[in-house]
Amino acid sequence: MSSQKEIPMKTNTKKLGVFVMAIAIAMLTAVGMASADPKGHHALRGEYAATQMISSIFSIAGFDANLLIPIPCSTPPFPICLPISVSLGQRLGVFKFENDGTGSATLESSAINVSPPSGVTQTITFDFTYTVDEDGMITITGVPGTWFITYTSGPNKGATIQSEGLVFTGPISPDGKVISLVSGSHFSTLILPFPTAPNNNFVQSWTTLIWQHNEKE
Repeated sequence: MSSQKEIPMKTNTKKLGVFVMAIAIAMLTAVGMASADPKGHHALRGEYAATQMISSIFSIAGFDANLLIPIPCSTPPFPICLPISVSLGQRLGVFKFENDGTGSATLESSAINVSPPSGVTQTITFDFTYTVDEDGMITITGVPGTWFITYTSGPNKGATIQSEGLVFTGPISPDGKVISLVSGSHFSTLILPFPTAPNNNFVQSWTTLIWQHNEKE
């Protein structure tokens, strides 16, 4: 009689073990999924090292109705006619993210102006806001009135100009430590000390951000 009672107890023990194991696997899977969930990047925070490649076409009078061809600046209100400027450059710097959706950036830039031929270096600073969607895509938007470009060498050494309208978008890695950004084919405005048209700068950029540390560790 006693041996007959032990059989169902062993069977129940095996079933219980399988059930507990199934729960443990489900919990581990859920934790793994949560760690890769991009929704957690709504609160980025810390300092990211930045590398950036940029190309641009500047036209003081802006571009035509299709935003493709630079407009000649031989007529008012553009009394100062500058050649169309084509630039290729690279930048290094830091992006700092706060977990309230704001941040700031400082970049050191060197560029080659293809037309007219020259070389320049610049310091670039700006504040930004950012949003992250449910797919882990981030959009960074420069805060109006904060984007300043100071020439440290080249024909415009010592001059500071202002830029408006640049927007960066791209994916965040699942661990939040790498961000890839592009500006696409984007128009911005360079604000100069003489009359200029809006959308006078056609820009493409590629930026990689790599997390370094949190400021308050």
